[in-house]
Amino acid sequence: SDVVFLIFPGSNGRFYVWTSNGLSIYNPDTDDFDNYYDGNGLLHPATWAVIEDAHGDVWMGSKKGLQKLDRQTKEFTNFSVLDGLPSNDFGRQRPMLDTKGFIHMMVGENMIRFHPDSMIERNNTAPLYLLDLFIARKVISPFGADSILQKQLRFTSQINLTHDQSDIGFSFVMPFFYKPDAIQYYYKLEPYHKDWQENGTANEVHFTHLQPGKYRFKVKAKTDNGIWSSHEAIIDIHISPPWWKSLWAYLFYVICFFSLLYRLWRVELRRRLAKAETIRVKELDALKSRLYTNITHEFRTPLTVIMGTAENLQGHETEKRLIRRNSKNLLRLINQLLDLSKLEHGSLKLNLVQGDIINFLRYLTESFYSMAQEKNIVLTFYSERHELVMEYDEQKIQHILYNLISNAIKFTPVGGKIIFHVQEVVLKDERWLHFKVQDTGIGVAENHLSHIFDMFYQVDGSSTRKGEGSGIGLSLTKELVLLMGGRITVESTIDKGSSFDVFLPIHQAMSGLEAHVPFQKETDAPIASTVEPDTSNNTPSLLIIEDNKDVGDYIETLLKNEYQIARAYNGKEGIDRALQDIPDIIISDVMMPEKDGFEVCATLKENMLTSHIPIILLTAKAEQKDKVEGLKHGADAYLMKPFDKEELFVRLTALLKLRKDLMAYYGGKPIHQFNSGLSASPSLEDVFLAHLYNNTLDLIGDSENALDLLGAKMALSPTQLYRKLKAVTGKTPTLYIRSVRIQKASELLKNSDLNISEIAYAVGFNDPAYFSRVFTEEFGMSPSDFSRSNPS
Repeated sequence: SDVVFLIFPGSNGRFYVWTSNGLSIYNPDTDDFDNYYDGNGLLHPATWAVIEDAHGDVWMGSKKGLQKLDRQTKEFTNFSVLDGLPSNDFGRQRPMLDTKGFIHMMVGENMIRFHPDSMIERNNTAPLYLLDLFIARKVISPFGADSILQKQLRFTSQINLTHDQSDIGFSFVMPFFYKPDAIQYYYKLEPYHKDWQENGTANEVHFTHLQPGKYRFKVKAKTDNGIWSSHEAIIDIHISPPWWKSLWAYLFYVICFFSLLYRLWRVELRRRLAKAETIRVKELDALKSRLYTNITHEFRTPLTVIMGTAENLQGHETEKRLIRRNSKNLLRLINQLLDLSKLEHGSLKLNLVQGDIINFLRYLTESFYSMAQEKNIVLTFYSERHELVMEYDEQKIQHILYNLISNAIKFTPVGGKIIFHVQEVVLKDERWLHFKVQDTGIGVAENHLSHIFDMFYQVDGSSTRKGEGSGIGLSLTKELVLLMGGRITVESTIDKGSSFDVFLPIHQAMSGLEAHVPFQKETDAPIASTVEPDTSNNTPSLLIIEDNKDVGDYIETLLKNEYQIARAYNGKEGIDRALQDIPDIIISDVMMPEKDGFEVCATLKENMLTSHIPIILLTAKAEQKDKVEGLKHGADAYLMKPFDKEELFVRLTALLKLRKDLMAYYGGKPIHQFNSGLSASPSLEDVFLAHLYNNTLDLIGDSENALDLLGAKMALSPTQLYRKLKAVTGKTPTLYIRSVRIQKASELLKNSDLNISEIAYAVGFNDPAYFSRVFTEEFGMSPSDFSRSNPS
């Protein structure tokens, strides 16, 4: 500390400094201080009296008594009123050492004199005794009739206790009268403790909740001078277990256990005999089920042959149409039977997604419009909610709607009406999606309504179903609704129509499900974007040509995260938009106003600007001749509504890969090859690249306006030229012009006498140094090296 109160002189250059933190001794041998405080041996930091004796040892007086510091061992020896001092409080003073070696010091108002050699340490000790036994913190008196102790504890070698006497304690003492308050006690309860436990100066210890068993308690003591007791006090303790944990009790438990096992074995034997019969019956049922499933699967093979053979027949269009329609109906029935089989075995699982179900239901309903129009039936979709995001299984919802709406169309006479009504309702504080399919058909009699969802049930009588149907569709519909946690009801009146109500719970927690991007809200009128595509974005561009806004919204929702989406709402607008933007891929409906999908496909495939773009035709027309017609007009793929979204993703990916292969093919061909003439049957891409190459050669010497002039000569806007050239070769117009210039420069280096600078200016480069750098990048050698390796 920097706060110094007194300095005491010593011998041989030593001196002692009393600071606010204790005592510091200056050692001239090390030119340093040895510091002592109340944490490393000093009794009190206020060391008010310090003196050396004749041997050089240090004696110090403080508020807590007298201390001796052995300078050799640096150990302290403490003295107090227990050693004969009149008081422990030494005041501020300077002690004296006389010629005979006596030290004189003041203690309070008394003077003491002592010779350091006479202060001999006491090394004697005393034995250690156990005094009292405690049970539940109460002292146990010996000699009582019911007492645990029949003699004093110090003469007892073992005590026996019961399980409810597990809270015990001991007191002990070492009768040593020199500083008895400073005696330190240590104890150990074996085997509970492995090491000795320090108990300080307390001579009592307690243990609680000891488990039944055998223990040994040991205690020893140490005086203030560090002398251990002459022996340890030891006593053995035995705590007996309760009767239910005794040896006889465990033997009884074993007997009961084996008796129970025997009884269980007898019961199990009888159960197995009964189970064997049950298993036999179940195996018979399983055999029937497997046979049913296998036969259903086997139906697919001959059905495929029938459908394929029918398509190969020449003529007989009516018969082919009948075979095709009935084959598809049979295939649908087989699929429904398989779904019912999965439901019975519990293997049909939900594949939930989260999205706008209103838009999805509207999209599914749209695919039935053509079927309704054939019978002059008005099919109306009406929703009280504009959108509703919830979890649902797309395939199961599609099955339910197909059965309900197709049945409604089937049993509604010509000129009838079908209303598909959707709303959100709250029942018992829970949100439900409620949709109703209501028709003006022939209806079902009241006595048949309770069986209408039974498998293979058909209503007899010519006034109702007239023998149509298999009785599978509605049964599957009910099972699918129940699988999704909903319910379905029906109301019907003969000759007035039927109404099917479906209630599905609304869940909006994602819980790890596939997340659909929320459907965009509808606007009052379709608005096609006129913003030119961002040519710096590597995301492929997609043009959707669809007059039905709901279907277009649904497709855009599926693809907006992977593509730059543009929209057109009729065939003519789609052609104009495709010519303007040059998209990477097009999805077009077939039945549209202005121009249909076939005309769109034919027009774009015959135009040199858009001939490379893959086109997917999408329609509800399922006839094979419609597919063939679309392919004849150049369609790259044909999907039928309602389409499977995974098939759409796969088709798009495959077509984009083909377009990249086309880019790699043309991008890898040397540019000058397009100047060597066209093949006998050139593609529109060959014609475009040849025309582009020749026009570029005509403008090659114009270093300032080549790009603008090239677009004008090709009759293309900068965006059109960029997109067409990028789609076919992977190069931008700027890089393409540079490549043509470098190619032309290589010809001049081989076939002319012009120097490198003259050639650079001749092919449109303003900077010969820049020309040399890009030439080296193109050919891997400088123009001068190229000229030497290709002498004219």
